[in-house]
Amino acid sequence: MGIYKDWSQFYTKTAYDLIDMLMHSVSMGGNFVLNFGPDGNGQMHTGEDKLAKELGDWMKLNSEAVYGVTHAALEPSSYGYYTQKANALYLTVFNRPVNNQIRLKIPRSATQVPEAASLLANKTSLKMKFVDIGIDLDKNVYFDITLPASFMSKDPFVIKIDTKTGKINARELEKAHM
Repeated sequence: MGIYKDWSQFYTKTAYDLIDMLMHSVSMGGNFVLNFGPDGNGQMHTGEDKLAKELGDWMKLNSEAVYGVTHAALEPSSYGYYTQKANALYLTVFNRPVNNQIRLKIPRSATQVPEAASLLANKTSLKMKFVDIGIDLDKNVYFDITLPASFMSKDPFVIKIDTKTGKINARELEKAHM
């Protein structure tokens, strides 16, 4: 943030900006260090206190998608950032689609198959279905996740996708009811 007493002349990062920087870093297998420090009198700037509280509140709900995760070997998503651990894939959504449909693009060669999806913050189960978009020789398969129209969030939110080990078989998925 800097050593200035008056922050009014400078752009100050918001909690949203810092969460974006955090998830971008973590999604690439990195980590993120944030340094808040007191002034010469031992006092924190009120803006830093506010940011620390907002980040802490977000982490209370979404830390599962941050701590102990690794890079997910998927193409970058325009919705946000992927992370993964064990049998879970996480998508931290910064760009919610207006139609409430999140389309996952998973390589046919993947060894983890999506099984179910939920909102991490409140554990709400989300409808997920396999979608055949009709492109011959496509090296990917697609899953649509429907967000509830009633779910609103001013902050980025995380979708947890439970996966199972196996091969993706598009013909079998077309028959499945998720």
